[in-house]
Amino acid sequence: MQFKKVIVITAVFGVAALATNGCSSNKATGGDGGDTGVTGLDAKSEKAPANDSGDSGGCFQSVSCEVCDQSTYVPATMGSPIQMLHACTTADLNAYVAACFPPGTQAECTAWYAADAGACNTCMGQTMQTDATWGAIICGGSTCQLNTGDCLDLLLGTVSSEKVKGGTGSCGDAVTAAFGCEDAACSTCMDPDFTTCVTNTETMECSQYYNTQTTACPTTDAGQSAFGVCNPQTTADFVNLLDVYCGTGTGTPS
Repeated sequence: MQFKKVIVITAVFGVAALATNGCSSNKATGGDGGDTGVTGLDAKSEKAPANDSGDSGGCFQSVSCEVCDQSTYVPATMGSPIQMLHACTTADLNAYVAACFPPGTQAECTAWYAADAGACNTCMGQTMQTDATWGAIICGGSTCQLNTGDCLDLLLGTVSSEKVKGGTGSCGDAVTAAFGCEDAACSTCMDPDFTTCVTNTETMECSQYYNTQTTACPTTDAGQSAFGVCNPQTTADFVNLLDVYCGTGTGTPS
């Protein structure tokens, strides 16, 4: 089973908190965990020849925005999850998403943070990609995204298998690596080219990470359900992912 991000969503999230630490959410992100997942922020690469094919070193570049050579991509080490159960009510989460994700505006998101100075505000604060612990929102370079990997491990009960915990690698680790490679290859693309690029990465330049994901993640109904929560495909679905970190912990807020 391979998990892919295919929906392009420009997120405003966390602008008040993000500005404090010099982060901005200014790129188009796929369901990265709404975009969630983690970007290959430091990957530097050149496009491979159009007839190149095969593994992480190249691809058949069918869209001009695709960065085919990902031979220098190094996956970020996923931080251990920060979970603050019941920090936010369902109403809090809905208000946050309405203010800080499209069609919310930067002013509305800033106002949300100013109005909530309690635990929910803290839980909605971003963590940095270089931190040992990650919350629902992770930032690095100039982008911030939702944390799909840790969300999966929280729902699947596999946090202890994470590399940061000394484990051999969890489903979340594998998804984070695959999404990061995908972002490194496709981050400058917009739909429909983004969708085409993501499809290309699955079997070409990021195939090794997708293959690891296939073996590390359960193919059970529980696995599919967890990914449905942790890789939201619409703005409304972001509430479910945030609930895993800051609400009931189940991904099904009531």
